[in-house]
Amino acid sequence: GANLLPFGSDITALFPTVFNISRGMWFCGIIALALQPWKILASSKGFLAFLGGYGIFMGPAAAIMITDYWLVRRGNIAIMDAYSSKKGATYMYWHGFNLNACLAYFCGMMLPFVGFVGTFGVNVPVNATKIDKLGWYVSAVTAGVLYVVFCKVRPLSNVDPNMRFEAMAHDFAEMRAREEHTGLTSEQASIDMEGKEKVDEGDDKGYDVAVLEV
Repeated sequence: GANLLPFGSDITALFPTVFNISRGMWFCGIIALALQPWKILASSKGFLAFLGGYGIFMGPAAAIMITDYWLVRRGNIAIMDAYSSKKGATYMYWHGFNLNACLAYFCGMMLPFVGFVGTFGVNVPVNATKIDKLGWYVSAVTAGVLYVVFCKVRPLSNVDPNMRFEAMAHDFAEMRAREEHTGLTSEQASIDMEGKEKVDEGDDKGYDVAVLEV
C-alpha cells in the first residue's frame, strides 16, 4: 500500500481527468503483475538480491538531482514554474523530458545492470558481477558526472550560468519579506484606525454627559 500511494498521487497529477488516487493505486497494482513479483519472492536469495540491486535504479536519480541543483543550476530554481506543465513552461524541456538527465540516467544504470541480472541465476561475465557489488556507487557517480558533462556540451535553455549561487532563492525571500512587511503595516494601520474611532466615540459620550450635568 505504501508503494502504491506515490504512484496514485503522481498519475492523478498527470491525468486528473482520468485518474484519482484510489484508481491510480488500483492501476499500479494491476500493471505490477507484469513484473511477476511471485518469482522475486520464490526464494530468500532472490528477494535479497532484488533488494540489494534496487539501488542501481535509485542511485542515478539521486546523483542527477544533486548535481543539477548544486553544479548545473547553482541553486537557482523558479519554484512556481516547477508546478507548471503547460507547453513551453520553464521545466517542460522536450515533451516534459530532460534529455540530458534521461541519457545520464540510462548510462549510469546500465553499467551495473548486467551484474544485477546475474544475481537471478543468469550467466554473466565475472567483471559484471564485481561491478554489481558496488552498484549504487557506480551508477550514481557515472550518472552524476555524465549529467554535468552533457549539460556542458548541450547547455539547458533554462539555466543562466552567470547567475550567482542561489540568487533566485535570495530574491524570492526578499520579495516574501516585503510582502509580509506590507501586510503587517496595513494590519497595524487598520488597528490604529479602529482604536482612534473608539477614542472619538468615547469623547462624544463624555461631552454629552457633561452637557446633561450642566
